Amino acid sequence: MNTIRKTNAKLEIRIKNNIYDITEFSQHHPGGSVILYGDSFKDEEGVSDATEAFEEFHSRSERAQKYLKALPHRPALSKRQPIMREFQKFRAELEADGFFQPDKFHVFYRLAELVVMFLIGLWVFSFGGPVATTVAVLLHGLFGGRCGWVQHEGGHNSLTGVMTTDKLLQKI
Repeated sequence: MNTIRKTNAKLEIRIKNNIYDITEFSQHHPGGSVILYGDSFKDEEGVSDATEAFEEFHSRSERAQKYLKALPHRPALSKRQPIMREFQKFRAELEADGFFQPDKFHVFYRLAELVVMFLIGLWVFSFGGPVATTVAVLLHGLFGGRCGWVQHEGGHNSLTGVMTTDKLLQKI
């Protein structure tokens, strides 16, 4: 299993232009050991670049930003990998176009879609017989898949843009 770089028994990751020592913090990370699996893109110093992962999961969290600032860190000596810089540029273009702005109407629509899909599945199931049962099971399967979207987006805090609301919707 590949994990992040160990230097002198330190665990280090890169976020933007800093290298952070997460040796102590990795044992207390609220997301568990997931912090140890960021081995996809290493910079010239051999340190895993966790910038995008950190931004995706923690960009709206003041608490995470405080934790990050408190960690021992040093400036990175090298530039980010070209593929990571290109991805960051592409992501910035999408953000400028409004792709990652929470849309409350869209959230309402998706939640209403789930309720309607579930209720129609129950209604169809009430007819009995193999065809109705098959259709109802398929509808409830689709319902379950769509619930996955709500849970996923809630985990990223990108449903409503309000962390507590997103976490609540994720749990429901």
